[in-house]
Amino acid sequence: MRHRNRPPSRRSAAEDAKREALLQTQKQTEEPLRRAQEERNRLEQDRKVIESERHAADTQKQTPILPASPVASKSLTQYDGIYNGRLCNHFQDRPPACRPVALVVRDGIAEGSWTTVTNKTSTVKGTIDANGALKLILANWTPAGKLFETNLTGRIVDRAITASGQWRNGAAISGNWKRAQ
Repeated sequence: MRHRNRPPSRRSAAEDAKREALLQTQKQTEEPLRRAQEERNRLEQDRKVIESERHAADTQKQTPILPASPVASKSLTQYDGIYNGRLCNHFQDRPPACRPVALVVRDGIAEGSWTTVTNKTSTVKGTIDANGALKLILANWTPAGKLFETNLTGRIVDRAITASGQWRNGAAISGNWKRAQ
């Protein structure tokens, strides 16, 4: 029974290292999936809140009292909804790097967020005017743990949002979304 007390062979150490690398790869793959599911759950909750608010607004419309500014109110709420899409960084020397990001639009405010690989929350937030002009501020955490911000401008037309901007280093960024409802 002497062989049981021997130190592990190089072969088993290599196999252990392979198993550990495989487990790490699985964890790295599963974590973004888990985060994406959490984001979907949060967006579904937001969608339900928007539907509930719309139902309440529809109920209020049945009363004879008119809002103080029906044109402005109607103009902003016409864009309300959840918009599914993505943000893409465009580099000169490689293909675009894109990530799915949903925008929730409510009363002229657009918001979206996602969790980065460093477990920090990056955001995109902004405003939409009654004519569909859009201004967003993107605050993104890098893998190195630095926060970078940039502005995007765009429009909502036919239930679709397009926006673009540029990072300080000159790289372009663009976003495209379609209304889910």
